[in-house]
Amino acid sequence: MQRGLFDEYLRIRYSLQDIERSLVMHANDIKKLIENSLTQCTAIVEGEDGVHFTATVITPDFTGKNRIQKQQMVYATLGNQIHDGTIHALSIKTFTPDEWQNTNPN
Repeated sequence: MQRGLFDEYLRIRYSLQDIERSLVMHANDIKKLIENSLTQCTAIVEGEDGVHFTATVITPDFTGKNRIQKQQMVYATLGNQIHDGTIHALSIKTFTPDEWQNTNPN
């Protein structure tokens, strides 16, 4: 009887670990979500702990937008993952291609 309970405990524990692993985002996942949602977009996303990320996003979609509007556009591409806590923190830097070229002349 006790062995059966222990086996059930292990089954539940490992099932929960599988669920937790499936909720972890990777930088490349976030990059794809952003790039697939914004026109001619390049996203450079970093983050190694699975919940805290930094993103540099370059797209002509930002032309004529202020800093807050640009960040809102990026957050909109990740809405579900931010709302459900999959992405806990995201630091965003946004640039039009011209702004990026002026900031990084190389």
